[in-house]
Amino acid sequence: MTLSLGVITGVILLFINIPFGLGSLTYFMYLGKKNKNKKFYYIGFLLYFVSWLMFFAGLYLCGESYSKFIIKNYVVKYVYWLMAAALLVSVIAYIFRKKIFRKIIRKFIIQKKKKHYFINNKKNR
Repeated sequence: MTLSLGVITGVILLFINIPFGLGSLTYFMYLGKKNKNKKFYYIGFLLYFVSWLMFFAGLYLCGESYSKFIIKNYVVKYVYWLMAAALLVSVIAYIFRKKIFRKIIRKFIIQKKKKHYFINNKKNR
């Protein structure tokens, strides 16, 4: 078993197709719902279809022995854990987005305006 450029490319495609497909589908479904525009749904489904093409291209480039080994030992174990972690982070960010956004506004924008106000008042006196 030798590692050529085609095999390495196939391995990369096998690892990134699941996060790419599900991530892009989820993101564009969110954009479609937020903007009420169907073109985002179509883009999401198109990118999900591209992820399946990436999967089959990865299987073809790796060959039968590499692809079975990779899917059995690595993709099932690690990619799904990474997807679950990414989903958890996105859910937490979605739930707390208003609180986080308000803190950022208070900390940076409002405090800068107050400092700027006090500096201008001192100069005018």
